[in-house]
Amino acid sequence: MLFGGLREVMPLFPGCDEIAADYPSQKKCADSLMRTFIYGNLRYPYVAWRDSVEGTAVVSFTVEKDGSITGIEVVRDPGAGTGTEALRLVNLMTTKEKRWTPGRQAGKLVRVRFNLPVRFKLTEGTVPYPPPPAPPENKGSSDVFKVVEEMPRFPACEDIPDEAELENCAKVKLLEYLHENLNLTPIQLASCAAGLVVIQFVVEKDGTITDAKIMRDIGVGYGQSALEVVQSMNDNGIRWIPGKQGSQPVRVEYNLPVKFRLE
Repeated sequence: MLFGGLREVMPLFPGCDEIAADYPSQKKCADSLMRTFIYGNLRYPYVAWRDSVEGTAVVSFTVEKDGSITGIEVVRDPGAGTGTEALRLVNLMTTKEKRWTPGRQAGKLVRVRFNLPVRFKLTEGTVPYPPPPAPPENKGSSDVFKVVEEMPRFPACEDIPDEAELENCAKVKLLEYLHENLNLTPIQLASCAAGLVVIQFVVEKDGTITDAKIMRDIGVGYGQSALEVVQSMNDNGIRWIPGKQGSQPVRVEYNLPVKFRLE
């Protein structure tokens, strides 16, 4: 028998069995770990990022009596690859060494249907999962790559050993730089314009920025303001950590989304 409603004890994401003794504390801990897992591994689909698609995908699955996950399916899909990405995240859970803590009814282990919402929301620091790379026209050292083994990143937090934490820290520092150096005119502030500006540039092998240009604009000079902040990095002596392919620094094209919203 498969239960779909509220159980006496709902299934819990693994990792908190030995941390907390009572169920409410375990659930709070498990929910926190699950959010960290989901949003630490989420890759914003390129098409969704390009088309400014946001929304909540819902993946349904069964937590079996042994804690394994079966019957995985997308039951709500905002489109543009978001449902597929949410499905990938749940499938990724099945590769974890530890299994879920199963649900219980009347003290007995039961199979429980679980619906997991995964929210996709664009922010200024959202970086899309790269689309398939276009083959370079020439095989020389001057090639500009779109996707490489190690993508370039803003220079910060290099003492952090964990790769995921390092990437997240670099994104936060990049956002801080944008906020601190973005100068908006009274006309821009009065316009109440909102939306996503995209600046494209090349991160050179030495970490400098070249060929910066506006790829997407919302008008009233917002694109130019974002472009000037990007161009200021060279003037301020900021050198990005260059991208690498085969352990060698390479030139990489980088798309930086800058989201302006009404306050």
